[in-house]
Order: sequence, then structure tokens, then C-alpha cells
Amino acid sequence: MLLRTKIPSHSYCLTSAAHRHHTQRKFSVVVQSYTAHPDPVVTTQWLANHLDEVSILDVRGHVDSVLVGEGVEQSTYVADYAAYLEGHIPGAVFFDWTKDAVDTSAGAPVQLQMQPDLLAAALEAKGVSRDKPVVAYDAGDGMLAARLWWLLTVAGHPSALLLEGGWGRWAAEGRPAELYEPCTLKVYSYFEPAMQPQLRTTLEDIAGLLPAGQGSQQQQQQQQQVVLLDTRSAAQYTAQVRRGPRGGHIPGAISLPRPALLDEATDWLKPLEQQQQILQQAGIALPNSSSIDSSSSSEKIANSAVEQKVVIYCNGGVAACTAALALHRLGHRSWSVYDGSWNEYSASELPVAQQ
Repeated sequence: MLLRTKIPSHSYCLTSAAHRHHTQRKFSVVVQSYTAHPDPVVTTQWLANHLDEVSILDVRGHVDSVLVGEGVEQSTYVADYAAYLEGHIPGAVFFDWTKDAVDTSAGAPVQLQMQPDLLAAALEAKGVSRDKPVVAYDAGDGMLAARLWWLLTVAGHPSALLLEGGWGRWAAEGRPAELYEPCTLKVYSYFEPAMQPQLRTTLEDIAGLLPAGQGSQQQQQQQQQVVLLDTRSAAQYTAQVRRGPRGGHIPGAISLPRPALLDEATDWLKPLEQQQQILQQAGIALPNSSSIDSSSSSEKIANSAVEQKVVIYCNGGVAACTAALALHRLGHRSWSVYDGSWNEYSASELPVAQQ
């Protein structure tokens, strides 16, 4: 049973956030009453059939990159609230990926807020609770939706999902849309994080993984069991182009640009068996997955234990989440995203490689 305080909706939306947060934490109790979807990716038809049974987050936005010098790029992170107001999936709440659940005290932009109470408050403000699955969608290529899926997974949400094809596919199929912004707090449930810090890597963690050629036997064994996966462009990997203070890559990292996982025709993820081949060719050990087909869910994949941990990074910890999603769907459970990624690493004093 889910208990909520009886506050009229018209006054509830006008109540201060601090009062709402205090009220929920004092009176709300949440018990999960649904079965988590076996695959974090859901189709437009699935969402159309479950619109009233899920929370929906619109995380449309993009990264604007421009050349500001020879081989030097500068990026701006943009949340597309205007697109949301022009039309969105019924019931969807806008999630500003540049501000919501972001740790503003971090040295790099858009870093995840890891203080449980602050993270919970940010998610509750968007209507997120444990009593409903949460479906994230973006414009269509899945990059920001995958980042939000990762965020919710780190927070311990039991059913974080993302929409295949995003808003682009939903609109192209002529499915319903709405223009008005709903009161996100009409039905406001308490969210209790169950933090999964192992899914997020820090700069300090990376420093301990560098192939320094010395250190204890335990450290050397740990280094051998971890793969660093760079999902930026090949030009950034080889320092032909840079976005941070320095060009290159983290020593020992292997290159797998995010677009390699995308289907050029649909701008969405390639079928799982193709993603598996791409990851394996890059040097990632995956579970035994001989039964994978294009419609497979992670529940159908025959898994085996995998000890090799994969730490994924990009420029800002966003594109990396696409590879994290691929690994998760393929049954790999020993992965994490380096949240600060190259924005943070290139500004540090740790070594870089360019070949």
C-alpha cells in the first residue's frame, strides 16, 4: 500500500518545495508493487500501453561543439525545454540534464549529485518514486536518455527504462502529444535512494588504475582486471582534436567511439548482437550470449560470470552511458561510468597518452 498526505492538488503545487519535501519524508511510505521490466529499453507501443502506469521524463537536449582554434573544440551543454513546450509525450515531466540532480560544487560540469538526500529531492521534484517504473526519452539517439537511465540506476531505482527511438519515433508514428506542463507534484511520492556507488568512478579511482609500472601486487592485479573504454571520437583519442586543457586519452584506454554503436539509418542503437560484436572486437570480454537476437531482452541472454570490470568515459560522462547501457543489456554487470571523464581528467596532473 502506498500512503500519501491528503493535500488538494491545486494547493499542493503552490506549496514550497521545502515544505513538500518535509511532508513527504515524514508521512510517505512506498512499497514496490510491480515487476521490473526485464530490458531497460522499451518500445513506443509498450509505452503507449502503459502511459498511466509509469512516470515519464523528457530529457531532450544536445551538446553544441564549435572549433575555437586549430584542433580545439569548445562545448556547451543545452537542455531543450522549448522543444518540450512545443509538444511532449502525455504526462511527461521535463528533466533538465544540465541542472537537475547535478552537483554544482563539482569541478567538472553536469556531475551527478551523490548526496542521497539532495538526489532524492531532485528526483521527487520530477515526480519520481519507487512505486512506478520511470521511462526516460530524448530527441531520438538515446544519448541523454541513457545518461538519465544511468542516473536512476545509480540512485537505485528498481525500474529505470528508456524509450527506443525517443520523441522522434513517437512523433513519427503519430502518437498523442500534449502542450501543457503538468503539475509534477500532484501525486508526489517519497523516493528513498538505494545508492549504487560502484556504478560511478571518480578521478581518485582512475588514478589507482593507471599502469604506473609499480605499486603493490594487489594494485597490479586490479589494474589487469579493469578495462578503460574511451567513447570519444578517434580524433580526440589521438589528440588531433581536444575539448579539455590537454589532448589525448587516459593511458591504457581503448577507443570505441559512441557512434559505432548506432545505426546510421535510424540514429538509434544497433541490434544487440551487433553491439556485442563491436564491443568484443574492441577488446571487451562479455558473457556467453549465443542466444541473442535483435528482439532479445537481457533476461533472455545466457549469462556467465565476468570478472573484467569496464570503466567507461567520454568528455563529460554522458556519451559513455550508451556503452554502459549496451554492456548492461548484454549481461555484463561489472561496469561503471567515469562521471568527470575527460573534462575532469585533462584538467588534472595525471598523465595522458596520445597513441
